[in-house]
Amino acid sequence: MIQPLPKPQYRLMYFWHHDDCDVCRQAEPIFDAWVKTLPPMYLNVIKLNATYHQFEKYGWNPKGTPAYMLTINSEPVWKFVGGLGLKQLKQLNKEMEKWQA
Repeated sequence: MIQPLPKPQYRLMYFWHHDDCDVCRQAEPIFDAWVKTLPPMYLNVIKLNATYHQFEKYGWNPKGTPAYMLTINSEPVWKFVGGLGLKQLKQLNKEMEKWQA
């Protein structure tokens, strides 16, 4: 019997920041380092300056930056506001595995 192919997962991480945000300046290189540890094509990333790209346009209204939103197949599955360390982002890897269809 032929098994159906699994539904592809389209993972997209939004990262909002402000130019004048100290926490954002600290969080961005940590975020970039984490992204480089992921397999190729595992996660698509969009970085947005919150001064020019308003959150509401993306269906969310956090109360600060940096802000992160992960979507899988266009559905938000995880949101966070504030700086994240590499250890916390690596924990997110484990969470992403749980969200696979």
